[in-house]
Amino acid sequence: MSSDKKQPPIIRKSTARLAAVQALYSYDLNKGAQSADEMTIDLVSHYNDQQGAENELVLPDKKFLARLVDKTSSETLVVDGIIIEFLAENWTIDKLGSVIKSILRCAVTELKYMPEIPSKVVINEYTTLTRSFYGDKEIGFVNGILEKIALKIRPEEF
Repeated sequence: MSSDKKQPPIIRKSTARLAAVQALYSYDLNKGAQSADEMTIDLVSHYNDQQGAENELVLPDKKFLARLVDKTSSETLVVDGIIIEFLAENWTIDKLGSVIKSILRCAVTELKYMPEIPSKVVINEYTTLTRSFYGDKEIGFVNGILEKIALKIRPEEF
């Protein structure tokens, strides 16, 4: 049995979210030099290469990762429009750092296009993911903006 099958699906989805943020961050920095599909393949290959007998690395849910990266990259204009609506008056999407922008884009994609995933799960997952990169200020920013967006997109869940 492969080690990725031993991991609970929820953990593999969390890893897929991290991998999606990494892929979109790379895409943003490289100005689209690779397609979303190529980035996903490279990331999955990287995770597979890192998986060793002693390594407890959790492999991402590959289908979820591909779906998230594909939908986020194909709907970037729509997703960015939603994010922009909730930024402070003097802010633009370009003022956001690439990691924060990638986190928000993935989260908003899930909120808008994946209604089977509860809003509170999306908010919690991406707030936790933000904690891996940033301190309290940025965590609060991501949490606050995602709560406002979720309330607008899915008011029935609140």
